[in-house]
Amino acid sequence: MNIPNILTLARIAFIPLLVVLFYLPFSWSMPVAAGLFGLASITDWLDGYLARRWNQSTPFGAFFRPSSRQTHGGRSAGAADRAL
Repeated sequence: MNIPNILTLARIAFIPLLVVLFYLPFSWSMPVAAGLFGLASITDWLDGYLARRWNQSTPFGAFFRPSSRQTHGGRSAGAADRAL
């Protein structure tokens, strides 16, 4: 398991936390969800950069990186739609 794959797994783990934070009825939950979304976005860029820079392409990363990106974006879009 290399660092880019660990970052991808972390981003996948953020998805249920984002959903839970979004639906919590506390005033602090939205800013925390926004911060977590920002952190997930940074890990998205960083894992791709590190994988290319260190030439650490793996079948795991090739499958899960696009999947985690789509799920992360899809959940966020669904949550934003609910807020409107």
